[in-house]
Amino acid sequence: MFIIGLTGGIGTGKSIVSNYMQTLQIPVIDADKITREIQEQDRSLLCQLSQIFGKCILNEKGTLNRAILSEIVFSDENKLAQLNRVMHPAIWRQIEKLLKKYMEQEVPLVVLDIPLLIEVGWHHYVDSVWVVSIPLQLQIARVVERDRIDKEQALLRIKQQMSTREKQLYADVVIDNSQTMEKTQQQVDEELEKIPGFTWGKKLKIQITM
Repeated sequence: MFIIGLTGGIGTGKSIVSNYMQTLQIPVIDADKITREIQEQDRSLLCQLSQIFGKCILNEKGTLNRAILSEIVFSDENKLAQLNRVMHPAIWRQIEKLLKKYMEQEVPLVVLDIPLLIEVGWHHYVDSVWVVSIPLQLQIARVVERDRIDKEQALLRIKQQMSTREKQLYADVVIDNSQTMEKTQQQVDEELEKIPGFTWGKKLKIQITM
């Protein structure tokens, strides 16, 4: 089984590539989706987070208030590191479960859609690192439009992540998403054709119990 690690900075359009992969019937493991599921369903982890960051991160029904948690951790690097120490092992355990299921089903290709793929070192567990890239000014413009914030705020959010230029140093494939969607899709098709022994298969829907 060939594993692609798909990553890219905020606003670069990684989801465009990820969504296109899914239309091609390629299984995509979405780390952000796994994170949300864990935070919603894993009561012991939620309890652990409330002990670290306070009960203010919980809604009245005991569910996680992501907005408050984000406000806490993104204004304090130490608190962000604390959150990552709790969340990353739990996220990776779920990814491993999915990978095992796909391997058992002899799926030829799986994509790991992980924003922090390189930052947390998970790029060592994939066969090919794909980085979605656009020029910085276009990235700023897209973040401004998407999040309805000003340029200064957008640039601050971008700078909180590893730069696209740095990510490209780890890349086996760079997808330029600065032009049309058709151009982006064409690049994806061309790179898929280069994968040794790749054959198109039926997408498998695998349920993982938490």
